[in-house]
Amino acid sequence: MIFTFFLQFIISNNPLMSKTPQKEISSGESNGQNKSDDQIINQSLISEKCISSTNSENNTFSEPTQYNQKNELIKETVTEEKNKENVLNENEKVEFLHKVIPYTKRLKDKPKSHLVEEENVGQSIHQTKRATFSSVRLKEDKSLNSITPKDVLESINSEEQATPKPTTLTITPHESRDSRIKSTTTAWSNTNRNQLRKSMSLCTTQITSNTLEAMRSNVKMFDEMVIEVENTYQKISKARDRIFEIVKYQQQTIKCNDFIKNYSEILTSIQESTSHMLTNETGDLESLKEFTGYMSELYLVGFQQFKNQTQQLNRLMKEGKKLLEDSKTCIKSKNEFDKVYKEYQKINGKLKDEKDDKKQKIIQQTRDDIISKGIGEGRKALEVFDRNLQKYYEILQNSGRHIYETIQNGMNEVHSTMENYEDKIDSWKALDFHNEEFEEGEIKPWMKSPEIKRIITNEFMYVNTLTLLIDRYYIDICNSPIIVQCGISLQDMDIIFTDIIPLIHCHKNILMKLKESNPKEFLYCYSAYFGQLYQQYHNYLKHYQNSFIVLNKFMSTKRFKECVDNIDLIEGFEMKELITAPFNYITDFLENLDRVTTGDKEVINILKYVFEKLVKEKEIVKKQIIATSHLIKLNNFKGDINQEREYFGKVVISSGKLNGTMFFFSDYLIFAKSEKEGYNVIEMFETSNLENIRVIDRKTIEIGGGVENTTENSKNIQFIMKEETVKDFMDCLNKVQHKLTSYDIFGKEITTATIARNEQQWLFPKILHKIFDQCEKVAPEQEGVLRVSANVTQMEKDIKKINRKEEIDVSKLNVHEMINILKRYCNSIPNKLPSELQTIVLDESACEKIEKKLREMNNDGYLALIERLFRLLHLIEMKKEINLMGSDNLAKVISPNIYIDEGIVFDIEKLTRTVRFMIENYEEIFKKIRNEMIEHINKGNELSKQIEAIENQMNMTKYNEELSSSYLKDKKGISTKGITLKDVLMQSEVELYENKKNIKRWLVICKTELIFKKNMEDFESLIQLPLIGLTININEKTQLKNGSRSVTLVNFEDQPYFELLKKLIPS
Repeated sequence: MIFTFFLQFIISNNPLMSKTPQKEISSGESNGQNKSDDQIINQSLISEKCISSTNSENNTFSEPTQYNQKNELIKETVTEEKNKENVLNENEKVEFLHKVIPYTKRLKDKPKSHLVEEENVGQSIHQTKRATFSSVRLKEDKSLNSITPKDVLESINSEEQATPKPTTLTITPHESRDSRIKSTTTAWSNTNRNQLRKSMSLCTTQITSNTLEAMRSNVKMFDEMVIEVENTYQKISKARDRIFEIVKYQQQTIKCNDFIKNYSEILTSIQESTSHMLTNETGDLESLKEFTGYMSELYLVGFQQFKNQTQQLNRLMKEGKKLLEDSKTCIKSKNEFDKVYKEYQKINGKLKDEKDDKKQKIIQQTRDDIISKGIGEGRKALEVFDRNLQKYYEILQNSGRHIYETIQNGMNEVHSTMENYEDKIDSWKALDFHNEEFEEGEIKPWMKSPEIKRIITNEFMYVNTLTLLIDRYYIDICNSPIIVQCGISLQDMDIIFTDIIPLIHCHKNILMKLKESNPKEFLYCYSAYFGQLYQQYHNYLKHYQNSFIVLNKFMSTKRFKECVDNIDLIEGFEMKELITAPFNYITDFLENLDRVTTGDKEVINILKYVFEKLVKEKEIVKKQIIATSHLIKLNNFKGDINQEREYFGKVVISSGKLNGTMFFFSDYLIFAKSEKEGYNVIEMFETSNLENIRVIDRKTIEIGGGVENTTENSKNIQFIMKEETVKDFMDCLNKVQHKLTSYDIFGKEITTATIARNEQQWLFPKILHKIFDQCEKVAPEQEGVLRVSANVTQMEKDIKKINRKEEIDVSKLNVHEMINILKRYCNSIPNKLPSELQTIVLDESACEKIEKKLREMNNDGYLALIERLFRLLHLIEMKKEINLMGSDNLAKVISPNIYIDEGIVFDIEKLTRTVRFMIENYEEIFKKIRNEMIEHINKGNELSKQIEAIENQMNMTKYNEELSSSYLKDKKGISTKGITLKDVLMQSEVELYENKKNIKRWLVICKTELIFKKNMEDFESLIQLPLIGLTININEKTQLKNGSRSVTLVNFEDQPYFELLKKLIPS
């Protein structure tokens, strides 16, 4: 049944069978002229094909030769036709009868061979309705019988039809109709239907039913095979795709196995040398050793099971890889079968178009050969497909079983290991494994509250992390002799570990206070240092970008990375993560502070303000780092340092014959060409001049106003993109535009713009308050105010400054310019007065109605703006004798700017009547709104004063600039021989004059000597010059000499190392 369903579904979607469906003949459409014999025969064939395919569920390629099914089919047909007996006359039944007898012809009507009728066998089943009668083979016995339409009609009426047998079908004309044969041709053109049917007769045609049945069966078999081959191939394709997805990760599993192997060796080493690693003399040392051994064993068991599982995955991938290779034969077999099928389609087309009988027979024979060949190729392909599918299912089944067994065994082994120590685990929980510093800060009962414990625990861990960074990483790296060979200096190390020492001191002081505190006052331990906390983290964030650059620079060198990786393996951490601990502490502390429900709210608010400000600075730094990581790839970038620079993406683009990449930053668009190492900048464009970008067509843009043209052509440059990169280019450009307009107030929703500027206390942008304040002083005295236009050029410049949040001295602005800025602002924003105000009834309660409507807008910012606008208009109206601007004139000027533009001609009276009323009755309508707004602003000002006091205290606190290198005093690291970073003041590449030519060497400036090496990574010294007794002679070249040894420096001007040399060596 499943195969039959798919067979019918796919045949219905086969383009080879998508021809026009033939309609079922009804009693009202039984006209012999409407259908040719070809259509009748094909309809019968397709009907039998449908029935045969439905009944052949268990045998895909079996022929429809089950006669008992045909007998039932004939009975069904007879029943259907008998139901139509009331509406069909005898002549119409005769016409239907010709459809019952398959593969027959009418005399002189169809001179072509019966073979032509095979051409439409491939018609789409889903487009052809089931025929009223099914085609059947009729034969009474082995002898040849003459069957006439009348005989069959009588059989239908009596419901006594013989069981058909697979014998030869012979059809001869009735003797009484022989005389009518000659008139058949002319009878077709007769318009009298009844006379036409009487003049029709059957031609004597002998067809061997076995031959016909064989042809029909082959065609059907081939069509079914096409479908099965396609379906099975689709399964193979899906199997290949899934296996391919698995095989893709084979290299990763191999790397994972290697990692597990290496880490297992490390854990084994740890387990063997546990007693040597333990330096803490407090607590139960034996239990501690035993516990450490247990943890190591548990890790080893876990890693072993993980290794076993990845090995099983690797086995699955190997088998999948082999299947992918073997299944290539499927593709080859499918291609061979497709070739035959294309030949079949082509020959079918020729057979359909050919009119000559002889040529039709030749083409028919060729088609039969192609069908036989196709069936053979299809069987081969199906065998290959089935073999590969079987292999695919075996891989999935076996691999799934192996992986399940491996996981199950692993879980059992880990559980068994834990059970061996079950009796000791509880005792280990009570052990104190802390060092002395932790013991002094032992958690007290009041610290066990979840919200308090979270903060204090985080503080302990944080101080230990910072201490670990210095004690284990900074000191060990500085004492490592191989680290000098990567070109790093003590100054570089101070940059990488910037501000770590001051942060340790600050948080240790906080910890000491926490030990003596109580649940009500523990936050005072932080607030007492809030100024210092801000200064330390503010400077840490300020230096973080440079620290990030230097760290990444030296992590790319082999020796520095090896040194760091070795410490990582011993400590079980990663320095790259530890070094960001202060960066993450800022956010963590603020999140923990939000959970605190007890304590002084004022203290909580101060700490929140400090850390919220630090979080904002942190987000800016994160964006800077992203931008910097891309900028360092641009070899000849000469832009300014911008602390607010952001990176938005890059797009591959071309200019003329030059292919390159466009980088999108908040301040520059940079077109650069890819090089072996990084990019070479070709053009730079300032984003402040985005109006210079012009779209030529969908894939072409033109940019002008380059900052620095490294090419000779300084004109506008056209850039061409590929179709798939157009969207990316526009997305990046929109991000740049959004960044540039982030402070814009014109055209933006009033609340959104106010929040973006962090001016919520003012309800709408503060600059507009300043403009209103100045206008209220001078505007009422100006004649024609609101009507007189301003200097457009100057106004546009000032609007740009306002949008960029630049400071503007409003006292120096022209009054008409300020009024026009306010008009422009009101017109540009989406916030407008409700149109219902235009039709409000201006009676005694109108003021209350208007106030209610205004409050229903539910937008405090816009309500405050409207109040200030009408306050100004009211003040102007009160001095209309001076400025000649009464309420009527003011309403006509301002109304189009504060109502929605509905795109129709304004009704001036309707538009201005309410506005005029609001100007004249300002006090009654806006008094309460004004008082509420003033109260809100006053509260905001009080808060601003408090914030200003906090800011002053934060900024007055002295910043501790102690360098990490100061921590090296009295600190011993790994015992080493040779030069370490503690001895190195600076390293640099220098140019020496040797053998009459300039040669590059590497200079290491130590506290006691100068060392010249062949290159940075070289261990051996070429020349060593002690500083004691060293002389320096400066002419065109600089000679450094100590006794018989000397070097000559060239091109030394403005080099940092030379300034240091002059300080170290007496002139």
